[in-house]
Amino acid sequence: MIRHLLYSFAMITCLFSDEVVVHLQTDVGGTSNIYLAGIRPLETSYEQAINDTLRTDLGMFEKAKLLEINESMQFYAHNSDPAVAFQTATWRSLNTKFVVVPKIEKQMLHIQIFDVSTATLKTLTPIPLTQNISKDLHKIHRASDLICKLAFGSGGIASKRILYSYQPKSVSDENEAWRSEIWEMDYDGRNQKQITGEESYCITPAFIPNPNHPENYSFLYVTYKQGPPRIYISSRNRLKGVPLIPLRGNQLLPTLSLNQDKIAFISDASGRADLFIQPYHPEKGAIGKPFQLYSFPSSVQASPSFHPDGSKLAFVSDKNGTPKIYILDAVIPANDSLQNRKTPEPKLLSKTTPSSTSPSWSPDGKKIAFSAKINGVGQIWIYDIEQGEEKQLTTGPCDKENPSWASNSLHLVYNTTSPTHDIYMINLNNPFPIRLTEGPGIKHYPVFEP
Repeated sequence: MIRHLLYSFAMITCLFSDEVVVHLQTDVGGTSNIYLAGIRPLETSYEQAINDTLRTDLGMFEKAKLLEINESMQFYAHNSDPAVAFQTATWRSLNTKFVVVPKIEKQMLHIQIFDVSTATLKTLTPIPLTQNISKDLHKIHRASDLICKLAFGSGGIASKRILYSYQPKSVSDENEAWRSEIWEMDYDGRNQKQITGEESYCITPAFIPNPNHPENYSFLYVTYKQGPPRIYISSRNRLKGVPLIPLRGNQLLPTLSLNQDKIAFISDASGRADLFIQPYHPEKGAIGKPFQLYSFPSSVQASPSFHPDGSKLAFVSDKNGTPKIYILDAVIPANDSLQNRKTPEPKLLSKTTPSSTSPSWSPDGKKIAFSAKINGVGQIWIYDIEQGEEKQLTTGPCDKENPSWASNSLHLVYNTTSPTHDIYMINLNNPFPIRLTEGPGIKHYPVFEP
């Protein structure tokens, strides 16, 4: 019954490894040519890996257009005389807006950024290297985002991590078949690492960022270690979490507002799957008791997602027969009383798509990604808030679900289902997704670091 409640809106059919998406053009404000010089020296596979990582990271940034490496540009960029290397007229003649020059000296990565239009040269703090690319990857990702920040005023997503639930393939033992843990990976699928050790069924992670110490973030998740599903809280460096919300009944699908003042989740404490809100403080934890935000007779609510300012929630309800996405004010009343409070009327969002599930509100507040079936197959759709239009993003014969936005409101991760369950990332301006996971087992419920 518990798992039926959790999967009441799941869509499980078939997966083909080659996914296709529809080109959905968005306005990113134009691009600027960047010449990212090939790293020097480039003599080992380790140095090549650093070079490739920088190019991949900057290539993901929507405002940057990387120029091809050629010998004449390499000559100028790596010239020992700064007057030659960063000669404005030279780079203007090559139609270049920014020049980025990485080099390795004495096991330190040095990066210079030259703004051609202002003739300004900036130098990043040297990055110590360990000669182990797995250990150095995240430092390189952070450097890539800092390059974007210095050049364009806004950072990239290379240093953002992705949390997901991983269930190893095991069908010989029923208990093993329902065991999964929360895992972490870099935005490009590398550095996959288990971060819970509950030895239970753990799903639906949600980030709690730590602005002062990004490496030590916390996260929410649901685990069945006590029997019924409960919302737990843990941190990146601790394998065991602790219960967060003292509420009877099943607790499912937690999500945290961006300003970290409230958690929305689903619970059947009142007898059916209703939408609840728990006041929250990043340092104090859960504040007071949760309250029931929305309930409807003989219906199931699911998959809440906050507007970035925390004022509204998108969620799923089958109150009119089939799962649809609705929007509701997420205001916490001063004095909550189920006897005196009227049930608010949510606004229907997904009017044309049938069986819509798993909404995710973009960080810019302008779009909601969700999964909806078309011709019996679950696809990722985008609802444009300003235009009031729904557009299908993905195509193909396999189900896709659980979309989650990157902080740039341009990239999305989602998972596919059956016969393999894997995680993909797509760019709204790129017709091809990137497969982030592979191999046996179920990888699902991905969520991007805010």
